[in-house]
Amino acid sequence: MLSDLFSGERKTPKPFVDPRLPQFPVIDANPPLHKILQATRPDDGLSFAFIVASMFLAGHKVPDKSVSALFRKRTAFGAAFAGALGGFAVVCQMGQARLQGFARNEVEIAKFGLATPSPAAPEETASTEEDIMQTISVLSW
Repeated sequence: MLSDLFSGERKTPKPFVDPRLPQFPVIDANPPLHKILQATRPDDGLSFAFIVASMFLAGHKVPDKSVSALFRKRTAFGAAFAGALGGFAVVCQMGQARLQGFARNEVEIAKFGLATPSPAAPEETASTEEDIMQTISVLSW
């Protein structure tokens, strides 16, 4: 009975999408840090705050209650500092993913605009297409 419920799902072909290719418009293929930080959203700030707060609480609650309060306090602040470093990495990763087209980026398109490649001559276009195919074949190897 349960197999009948999911039998149609097996017959549905799933389109293959290469995860190495951006699924959204590319704003900047190699963005600098200042542009990545400009591409952060309030949601990223909330993620950062959640990571820092949860690390602080973990640093305070994980040590046994038999240790001194000073040790627990230092552990909590050390864990919060580690959480701040990790949270900053998450914020940068999300900003970079939006700029490189790996995450939804409608707001960033309105803010920065799309990257426009310079117009190339037809013979340059052919070599560019060859370079792209060569890069894809190297990446898939």
